[in-house]
Amino acid sequence: MAPTSFQYFVNTHKPQINAELVAILAAQQNQVEPGSLAYHDLLDELSIFMARGGKRLRPLLCLLAHQGYGGSQPEVALKLAASQELLHAYLLIHDDIIDGDLQRWGGPNIEAVYQTHFKHQGLDKSTADQAARSWALLAGDICAALSLNVVAVSGLTGPRLQRSLGLLQQTVLRVLSGELDDVAAGLLLSSKQHHVQDEHNILSMYGRKTASYSFELPLQLGAIAAGAPWTELKRLTKLAQPLGIAFQLQDDLLGMFGDSAQTGKPVLADIREGKCTLLIAKTLENANAAQTVQLKQTLGKANATKAELLQVQAIVRATGADKIVLKMIRQQLVLAREALLKTGISPLAQEQIRELIASLITRKF
Repeated sequence: MAPTSFQYFVNTHKPQINAELVAILAAQQNQVEPGSLAYHDLLDELSIFMARGGKRLRPLLCLLAHQGYGGSQPEVALKLAASQELLHAYLLIHDDIIDGDLQRWGGPNIEAVYQTHFKHQGLDKSTADQAARSWALLAGDICAALSLNVVAVSGLTGPRLQRSLGLLQQTVLRVLSGELDDVAAGLLLSSKQHHVQDEHNILSMYGRKTASYSFELPLQLGAIAAGAPWTELKRLTKLAQPLGIAFQLQDDLLGMFGDSAQTGKPVLADIREGKCTLLIAKTLENANAAQTVQLKQTLGKANATKAELLQVQAIVRATGADKIVLKMIRQQLVLAREALLKTGISPLAQEQIRELIASLITRKF
C-alpha cells in the first residue's frame, strides 16, 4: 500500500480518531455528579456504541482537508475531526428514532440496548419501549452538545473559531430541514394519494440531509483550521454536494439490494418505512399499472412480508430504476471530479480524494 494512498491515510489516522473519541467520552464521565448513575451508564453505552461503529469518513475528510491546505495544527484538527463523528452519531441516533430502526453499525443501537435493559428490569413492553426511546433521544443530545463543545475548546481562536462554530450550527439546521422534508415526503408517499416528490426536490433534500454534514462541513472545518480563504470554502461546497448526493444515492441502492452484514443496518427497511427515495420515485415513474398497484400496497406497510419486499425488489429491477440511479451516481461523481480540480487543495490530497471518489461507486470505503 503506497504511503500516498487514501487507504494508507485511513489506516494511519483512524486509530488516532478513535483514541480521541474515547478520551472525549471518558473526560465527560468526570464532568458529571457521581450520583447521576443513569447518565454515567448512558455514557458507557455511548462509548461502546461509538467504538463499534463507522468508517470515520467525516473526521478523515476533516483531517485530509487540513493537511491538503497546509495546516500546521494537527492537535486542533484532530479535535475538529472527532467533533464530526460525534455530530454523525447524534444524527444517526435521532434518525433511528424517527425511522423506528433498532440496528446500527452491525449491532443493536442505543434504543435497542435499553429496550432489553428495561425489560430485564421487569418493566412491561410499552413502558420499556418508551423509556428506551427517551434514553436514545438523550444520548443523541449528548453527542450534539459534545460535538459543539469539542469545537469550542479545540484550540481555534478568533475568526477561525467563530466561523467554525457558526458553520457547524448552520449545517445542523440544514440537516434538520432535509430530515423534515424526508419524513414529510414519506408521509405523502404513504398517504392515499401516494404523492411522489420530483427529482429536484429529492436531490435538494439529499444535499441538505447528507452532503452538507457528511462532506461539506468536515472539509470546510479542516480548511478553516488550516487558514484557507473563504473562496476555498465555496469551492469545497461545489465538490462536497455532488459527492454527498452520490453517497446517498448509493446508500439507497444498498438499502434495497445490500447485505445487512456489510452495511450494518437493516436492508429493505426503506420500503416498510415508506421512504420517498429517488430509487422509489424512479421505480414508480417507470412502473406499469400492475407494478404500481403492488408498490402502493407495500410501501409504508410496517408489517410487509418478506415475499412482498422481494416483489418490490423485483419491480425496481424490472423498471430499470436501479440502473437509472447508478447512472446518476456516476454523473454526480463526474461533477465532483471536475469541482476537485478547481480547488486549491494540494495535489496529494486531490489524488487521495480521487481515490475516495472512485471507491464510492462500489462503496469499498
